[in-house]
Amino acid sequence: MCLLSPQEIFKQADIITLHVPGNADGTHFITQQELELMKPEAVLINTARASLIDETAMVQALRQKRIYGYGTDVFDGEPHMDPEFIGLNNVVCSPHTAAVSVEAVNTMSHAAVEHLMEYFGVTK
Repeated sequence: MCLLSPQEIFKQADIITLHVPGNADGTHFITQQELELMKPEAVLINTARASLIDETAMVQALRQKRIYGYGTDVFDGEPHMDPEFIGLNNVVCSPHTAAVSVEAVNTMSHAAVEHLMEYFGVTK
């Protein structure tokens, strides 16, 4: 097994996707330092938590083409998005609505009812 240091991961990765909770103290996981390690053809995707990314450093990296692109559906100050992202052709922004599909809402509703029935000892 070959384990890479975080620095080596940032240096070598073509695509980095974030799937972690935010830091309890709100500190960023991706800062200017990590962005400067990334290859110019690298893409970063964050669908986890907005606090993971230093958005000011990200906008700067995108403007300077230090990384190829950024995809996100989470923003500091949601529901508002940093206006600096608007107009950048190397960023894809989407609303943070993955859990708002018909299927997701039905699944969550069904699970809630089942949990209530279990709690109160109601059988089907």
